[in-house]
Amino acid sequence: MKLVGRGDTTVVDAYLSPVLQRYVTHLER
Repeated sequence: MKLVGRGDTTVVDAYLSPVLQRYVTHLER
């Protein structure tokens, strides 16, 4: 499922990382 280039993937990664961390932290409680 690669619809974007490498640069866009990096941007998406940087944007989703904190969101995913918050989600995982919420699940661990």
